[in-house]
Amino acid sequence: MRPILLFAGLTACGTANADPGDPTFDVHHIDVGHPSSSVLVADHDGDGALDLLVSGGGRVTVLLGDGSGEFSVHEAVDAGEHPVDLAAGDLDRDGRMDLVTANDDGNRIAVLLAREREERQSAPDLREVVERIFGDGWSRGDVTVFSETVADTVRFDYAGDVRVVTREELTSAVIRWRKAFPDLTMAVDDVVVEGDRVAVRATLSGTHEAPWLGVDATGEHVEMAVMMFLRFEEGRMVELWEVDDQLGLRRQLGIVE
Repeated sequence: MRPILLFAGLTACGTANADPGDPTFDVHHIDVGHPSSSVLVADHDGDGALDLLVSGGGRVTVLLGDGSGEFSVHEAVDAGEHPVDLAAGDLDRDGRMDLVTANDDGNRIAVLLAREREERQSAPDLREVVERIFGDGWSRGDVTVFSETVADTVRFDYAGDVRVVTREELTSAVIRWRKAFPDLTMAVDDVVVEGDRVAVRATLSGTHEAPWLGVDATGEHVEMAVMMFLRFEEGRMVELWEVDDQLGLRRQLGIVE
């Protein structure tokens, strides 16, 4: 938990009659629950009292002020990988203060449009989205689910090899796997959800019935351990980190000893 510092101006001797041109400060610590890289002071809720908006740790946290120097955490909003700066304005002309965050890891900024609470769509259950990707898409071969669960492009980090792939490329990869292993399943063994990120431990298994990795069908049933981290935006996967036991798979196929 990371505190930010709030400096409330006091007169030099601490009395209302002291010279206001020579202030000192009384330091207050406010715990926002994540690292802080930027703070914006603005009347976020339009009540006439200044509020604090704090970016860092993948979030923007809103602290509402009561006009007396006291603040309370109102909400925390996911804002991408590493938000480092904040700007505010009515971007969509609806009379509400919207936010924009810069990001020091990647080529994107995050635009946060303010909404009345009843207007906000409920956040998708990322466990259910993961089940659709690996249960319906990988295990049952219904690749149409990817149009609803995977973004147009995905930043794919495979054991440190980073590239941007399209949804069509990911779909084609699943089709190729299922052609070589028609009974393929991707069993999800563990899922951990934290904000917009999901950690998955899975086991890929299937019977080798068509050429794969240059090896003709062996009829062998193989298994491969897979570890993944996925990041989502609006219920669609936008980033994927993966490591898997390719060496073990090659041993089962007789490519290596």
